[in-house]
Amino acid sequence: QQPGAVDGDFTSVGFIGSTTAELDQLMKSLDGHIRKVDGTVPAADQTARFGQGYLEASNVSAIEELINNIDMQRQFEINIKLIKKASDLDAAGSKLLSLPT
Repeated sequence: QQPGAVDGDFTSVGFIGSTTAELDQLMKSLDGHIRKVDGTVPAADQTARFGQGYLEASNVSAIEELINNIDMQRQFEINIKLIKKASDLDAAGSKLLSLPT
């Protein structure tokens, strides 16, 4: 047995299919899968190459999302303060109109 080889029997549990399609022909459905707009299955393209031992990188930057979240929280707080100030001004205006002359 070669060094680093795995003991045991190998069983095929599935396959990876590769296809190609233009970006304007694709859409992301509600279930998160990417499908063709017209609902058909894209043609198989077996010229793609897969490399073993590579790690797929995330398409989300945690730092950017944290900064965006903090920014949206600040905007929300500003909007709440604006609504409270408008309510206070409305109450003050109503109080002025109800004063006897």
